[in-house]
Parts: sequence; C-alpha cells; structure tokens
Amino acid sequence: MLVTRLSRRRLQLKKRDNANGSVRHSQFVYKAGEKFKKQQKKISIRQRKSEIAADRFKEQREERDNFTVDNLRSLMAAPNPPASLTVPVYNLATGETTGEYELPPEIFSVPVRIDVLHERITWLRAKWRKGNASGLSRGEVRGSTRKLYKQKGTGRARAGSIRSPIRLKGGIAHPPKPKDWSKKENKKTRKLGMKSALSAKFAHNQIIVVDDMDFKAEMRTELTGESPTEIDETLTNYRLTKGLKETLEKNGFLSATTLLVDNIKNNRKLDLASRNIQQVEYKSKESLNEYNILSREKLVLHKDVIKYLEVRLSPDGFKKPYNRRSNRLASANQVDTQESQVEKESENEI
Repeated sequence: MLVTRLSRRRLQLKKRDNANGSVRHSQFVYKAGEKFKKQQKKISIRQRKSEIAADRFKEQREERDNFTVDNLRSLMAAPNPPASLTVPVYNLATGETTGEYELPPEIFSVPVRIDVLHERITWLRAKWRKGNASGLSRGEVRGSTRKLYKQKGTGRARAGSIRSPIRLKGGIAHPPKPKDWSKKENKKTRKLGMKSALSAKFAHNQIIVVDDMDFKAEMRTELTGESPTEIDETLTNYRLTKGLKETLEKNGFLSATTLLVDNIKNNRKLDLASRNIQQVEYKSKESLNEYNILSREKLVLHKDVIKYLEVRLSPDGFKKPYNRRSNRLASANQVDTQESQVEKESENEI
C-alpha cells in the first residue's frame, strides 16, 4: 500500500515537472521566436534601406549617363539662330531694360558641334572622378604567411597561403587602386565646345544679359530685436535666399533651372543666397564650363562676363606670363637697347 502511494506521488511529481518544463520550454521558444522576428525585421529594414540607396544611386548614375544623350538630342533639334545678335540688358533688382548689348558673332553664332560637346562633357566628367576606389591584394590583406598544410599526402589540392584570392577573407586579384581619370584635351577643342554651348543657348533664346547682380534683401530684426540702423550690416543679418528668389520670380528670370554667372570671382552675397535654392546655381566667370551651361535651362550672364569670354575664347586667349628669369632677361635687354639708343643719339649730336 505504501509502495503504491509513493509511486503515485512520484508520478504526480513527474507530471508536474514535465508540465513546468514544457511551459518553460514553450516560453523560451516564444521568446526566442520573438527575438528572431525582431532580428529578421531589423535585417529586412537594413536590406530595404540598402536597396533604396542602391536604387537611388542607380537612378542618379543613369541620369548622369543619359544627360549627355538627352541634352545633345535637344540641341540637334535647335532652331536657327536669331538674325540679330542684339539683346536687351536688364537690371536684376528691378527687371527693367537698361540698354542693349551686341553679342560677338564668333561666340554666339557658331554652328553647334554635337561631337565636340560630347567630347567636352565626357572629358569634364572624367576629370571630376575622384578615382579613390581601392582594394587589398593578397600581399596587403591581413593573415599568416605560413603554408596551410604539407604539399603532398593529404589528398587535397595544394595550397600555399591563407591570403589567396580564392579563400575566404583573402586578397582581391588585381584590385582597383586610386588613379587619375583625367585625360588630355586640345585648347581648340575646349574653345570650340564653349562656343557651341553658348551658341546653342542663344539659338534657344535662353540667355539673359544683366548689368548688375545686386538684389534687395530684408534685414533680420526678429532675432536681435534691434532696429536696422543699430545692426551691423553683415551678410548674416539679411534674408538673402528669400530676397534672391523673390527678385528672380518677380522679374521672370527664375525657371526650372537657372545659372547665374557673375563677373566677380567670389561673390559671397550671391553664393550664400543661391546655395539653398534648388533650381538656382551660381558660378563665377572662371569656373564656367559646358556642363553647367547645358544642364541649366536659363543662363543669366553679367555683361562683363561676355567681354571676358571674348578674350578667353579668342585665338590667343590668356597667354601665360613669362617666368622671372625671362622677365629679367627681357628687362636687361630693354635697358641695353635704351642705353645704346642714347649713345647713338649723343654721337649724332656731336
């Protein structure tokens, strides 16, 4: 009788332990499953973000690749250039006409060379490439240099290094290294490309000439609470972006994309004002190129920039100055010739 009672008690305890164990096991499985789901969710979110970033990068790359083709196709359908090269000169702040300007025909009335423009744009894009892609070869990757196992007798393929490209965490065979992608371009091709781009813009009637790049901007008084006369007149105290956008919209100079080219090398006011406007870009006359011209719908030029382009795109262009030694030699020769002339004149007088 006692044995049966003990056996029953053991069975009850065993059932209870089994029940508790199954509960604990089920709780563990549930928690592990929840943890696994959260991990999978994080992984899926990361994968989705990486996929979105990859798609965005792919779209940007396709846009860059198709930029040349689309723009050059539109240039091929360009109308004939206007008969007159006289264009009105506007005031940027008021939008009123202040006079007229005669554009040079050797720059703005040149046949558009699509092949030269394509060569120039590919040259610019190759020059702008950073070329910083770099990989580790088998001699640069981290790892031991000892032989993995003996040459013969193992039945396996012979192996000499754990850093071999065919092994996990090994080096890369022929890895990319930093390089300069720029190439040589002839001066005549550069000048002809700029002339073709400007002529195409003029043929589409997308060039605006202004006499001044100054515009009105309100002062910031809400931050300091002072009157405008007491505020130090610095650029940070003005609403530059708002002022420039309102000025361009009011005078009809703002389009889907607008390029402002000023005569001043570093116009800080115009640079700060246009930096936060998506459809506006500022460039100085020295940094103007075909890519900027063709990628923007409207081109707003300062009239002095045209004079600069006449000299820049002339056959002689900007000649490089001589070095110091040649300057010294030239000045010495000039002094010698002047002295000889004075001596000759004195001898003639005698």
